Amino acid sequence: KVPRWNCRISIKGVSNQYVKKSCRTTDLDEAIQFAENELRLAFLKSQQTGSIQSKSFKKVVAEYLKNMEHSNKSANIIQEYKDRLENYAVKYLRQKSINQISDSEIAAFVQWRRESGIRKRPADTTIAKELAPLKQVFDYAFLKKYISEKPQFPKLKTKGKLRPHFTRKEWA
Repeated sequence: KVPRWNCRISIKGVSNQYVKKSCRTTDLDEAIQFAENELRLAFLKSQQTGSIQSKSFKKVVAEYLKNMEHSNKSANIIQEYKDRLENYAVKYLRQKSINQISDSEIAAFVQWRRESGIRKRPADTTIAKELAPLKQVFDYAFLKKYISEKPQFPKLKTKGKLRPHFTRKEWA
């Protein structure tokens, strides 16, 4: 069995962070070229985010929720956000790196969400309510410099269901 080459990349100025990858080749020249490409990508990533390692979406959500617990938000709001994030967003995006989630990935999530529901297909109003905490996760990731820019979220056409009102005669 012929061994395959691996590379371990670090960037000067980025403390104690390494990226380890398989070059997926037994040829030394191909392995060197692969490692140089990875080094360039890691350098660009460190310039954009200050880090060469990416956190998974699931880990960022957990970190965000933990951070929310130390804020002045009520326990009900925290639980509501946790449920909205974990029921769908984490299931769909769980192992993706937070910096790999693009506008198109968010649009695909919304489409997937329209087609899947626990009991029935959700209305756009429901999806919009579920996107609110998701947007806040990306705001948090941006502030922590896990991502260099926030993805764009699609505008959903939500219809407000106005309830009938009382007339002055009915009120009296």
